[in-house]
Amino acid sequence: ASYSWSNGQTTQSIIANESGTYSVEIDWNGCNAEDEIEIEILPLPVVNLGDEITQCEGTNINLTTPEYEGASYSWSTGQSSQTIEASNSGIYSVEINWNGCTAEDEVQIEFLPLPLVNLGDDITQCAGTGINLTTTNYEGASYSWSTGQITQSINISESGIYSVEIDWNGCHAEDEIEIEILPLPVVNLGDEITLCEGTTSSLNAGNEGAACLWSNGQTTQSINITDGGSYSVEVNLNGCTSEDEVQVEFLPLPEFDLGNDIIHCRGIESFLEASHFEGATYTWSTGESEERILITEYGNYWCTAMIGSCAYTDSIAFIQPGYQCFEPFTAIWVPNAFTPDNDGTNDVFGVYGGGISNEHFELNIYNRWGVLIWSTNQPDMKWTGNADNGEHYVPDGVYSYFVKYRFDNMNDDKTLAGHVTLVK
Repeated sequence: ASYSWSNGQTTQSIIANESGTYSVEIDWNGCNAEDEIEIEILPLPVVNLGDEITQCEGTNINLTTPEYEGASYSWSTGQSSQTIEASNSGIYSVEINWNGCTAEDEVQIEFLPLPLVNLGDDITQCAGTGINLTTTNYEGASYSWSTGQITQSINISESGIYSVEIDWNGCHAEDEIEIEILPLPVVNLGDEITLCEGTTSSLNAGNEGAACLWSNGQTTQSINITDGGSYSVEVNLNGCTSEDEVQVEFLPLPEFDLGNDIIHCRGIESFLEASHFEGATYTWSTGESEERILITEYGNYWCTAMIGSCAYTDSIAFIQPGYQCFEPFTAIWVPNAFTPDNDGTNDVFGVYGGGISNEHFELNIYNRWGVLIWSTNQPDMKWTGNADNGEHYVPDGVYSYFVKYRFDNMNDDKTLAGHVTLVK
């Protein structure tokens, strides 16, 4: 037999891949037969879910297929919509059935974990102790701080808002923190303090409103000091503390006494003497700087002794007596009465004059019976009315005296006798 198809082919069978009407005529031994058929080729649905997808956690991925009217969708998740959301890593596939024609595709999805960053709560801290801000270490991650630094951790010493952004495999996370650095209270008690005995000073910790605790237990901002030693204070301002200490030394005052005012005639040597103090300097009103000076003129005299910055001053007067004074080496004067009542005036009896030899002098006092009751061989020594070496004092009355003396510029002794009235 021979075969004749409408598309010109002559084989027993053909393949139809286009829509249309197909017919065939068969000739077998001269006998013919024919037939025809209508063929409709339906198009396959097209589906392409794309290449493998890598994305950071926290966002979903929409997977969608073309819309075919009347088509059915079958996803590996069990969903049957044209579009689904993928939120987990895995392989997602879909099969489309459109008029009995099917197509399918699949895609690999990987969700990368986000880096975690938590700088913690805001920080308030005192100056002087550094603050370290650090993030989790992710291999291969990059770090970007608001300070411009790119390390995993940074040190902070100033107040401000600090933030960091981490990039790990293209996934980002960030956080920020506010840091307040409180200043330390400034405490300065100064250098070592040297004061004079009898004076007071104060120490002030400053920082008004702060809590203060001194080494002596006081809690005021300032304290008075009257004793030497080491003083320290701790100051707490808004929870931040500072401390300081200072050494205080009290130097002794160089106190001395020049004695009572001097009342006698010029020509009699008079010495003024301040006490000896180790390391002291002396300044007299005369301009002299020794501990002991000789004065020969009437007037007021003073001396200042100084140890370090501690000074003490005393004064004395050299006063002309109320009786007549004689020039040295010419005459002596002996009062005829005195009143030993300790009122500072005319309290003693003695011989007055200049240039009397210390080696050739004798003054004797006798009672009315001629009994010796007091004597001296020192021209400057005066009788206060005492007798028997000071064991008692004589009563008011008239007493006799005898003086033997010599001037330094003479070679012979002179004598003088008389009476003196003692009235208390």
